[in-house]
Amino acid sequence: MGPSSITNLIVVAYQTQGIDAPRVLCDLTILSTDTRVRGIGRYVTELVRAFARLGECGVRLRLLEEIGWDGRIRISDDPERSLARLCDPRRQEVGRWSWAYRSRLGLARAARYVGADVVHLPHTSATPLFK
Repeated sequence: MGPSSITNLIVVAYQTQGIDAPRVLCDLTILSTDTRVRGIGRYVTELVRAFARLGECGVRLRLLEEIGWDGRIRISDDPERSLARLCDPRRQEVGRWSWAYRSRLGLARAARYVGADVVHLPHTSATPLFK
């Protein structure tokens, strides 16, 4: 069963319940670290492009680009622009500990802010601490 089939099943499941397609928040913040173009970074890049195609089925995709030390978040609706910004080689990299700490403290807030039904955390080292 390919991604298209799974996507269709998800959308049909929501529609049979009389619910709009889900709002998905995808955490892209790992792309601000040194792994932006390899390993998990490559996976996240391809994942976001696949998620973007889900829009044709009604899935509403929101992208979390940044969580600041002060709690501010940067959210985007444009996958290609987000990837271009985050993977720009001129952009200063964030240390892994700094990234993980901010993700743990700010991710739940970002999910509430966008009203996400589903949150995709591509990296398990940054599990949120709060609801």
